[in-house]
Amino acid sequence: GMDKDLNFTGNQYSLLILLFYIPFGLLDLPLNLLTKRFSARVTLPSLMVGWGAMALLQCAAKSFAGMLPMRLLLACFEAGFYCGVVFYMTLFYTRGELGFRLAIFFGSALLAAAFSGLISFGVFQIDHNSIQGWQWLFIIEGGLTVIVGVIAWLWLPARPETAWFLNDAEKQAARARSLRDSSKRLDTAFSWQAAFQTWKTWKFALWMLICFTYPVAFATTSNFLPQVGGSLI
Repeated sequence: GMDKDLNFTGNQYSLLILLFYIPFGLLDLPLNLLTKRFSARVTLPSLMVGWGAMALLQCAAKSFAGMLPMRLLLACFEAGFYCGVVFYMTLFYTRGELGFRLAIFFGSALLAAAFSGLISFGVFQIDHNSIQGWQWLFIIEGGLTVIVGVIAWLWLPARPETAWFLNDAEKQAARARSLRDSSKRLDTAFSWQAAFQTWKTWKFALWMLICFTYPVAFATTSNFLPQVGGSLI
């Protein structure tokens, strides 16, 4: 596996996973603010292309020291994606519709993490003279992510009113829905005060607790399932 090919010693594999979540957590809020400022149409595809490129580069790592910087950069690009998607969905769905869609999104992410571990274990079995299974995994996942990110650059609309797949009547209906469901100020300028206003409510603390505990299941299934599966054989 990767730990043997890169001559990992001690707990270096676990350390790679641990250090990944430091920039992942620290950059979550700043990148989400950038998404609000510059539009998810710009930031989400950019983040996807960035982390796809870092995943591709990981296949060229020769040691722990070479893998660590790419893992940290990968975390930097991934950090703002999930919150950015949530913000992006608020532009298309009302508050009454959003909960069910978010449940599908996060539930799908957990299922993807679980199946990703199983797929990873299968890819690791590829026998090639010069390219190991873990390298094939980074090539496949990184390459597909870059491709989807480029497509998203061309396909994602900034908001319903500019969506290329809606006609004029549907765009007007989307704007009317947003007006009915919001504060009726759709084009409010970015404000730091407004961005941090939610910190004053008790719901923010509860949401923070959810956000800190949810990744435990997500990270465990995606990072350690291949090793668990391998130990059972």
